[in-house]
Amino acid sequence: MHCTGMQLPTDYHSIQIVQTTRFKQITSLISVVVVVVLSLRDVARYLMDLVGVVENIFTNP
Repeated sequence: MHCTGMQLPTDYHSIQIVQTTRFKQITSLISVVVVVVLSLRDVARYLMDLVGVVENIFTNP
């Protein structure tokens, strides 16, 4: 019972490839998080402006 396909990459080159793909995944995840945070901040600012407009409408008839 020997499985040759499921062996871990032992040579240095394939280990390096695995590390670089993981690094690319991490960097893409970080960039996605940054974009989401920035867009959420813009949405929050827009909602605050909207609340201010509504308050002006209700307080200044």
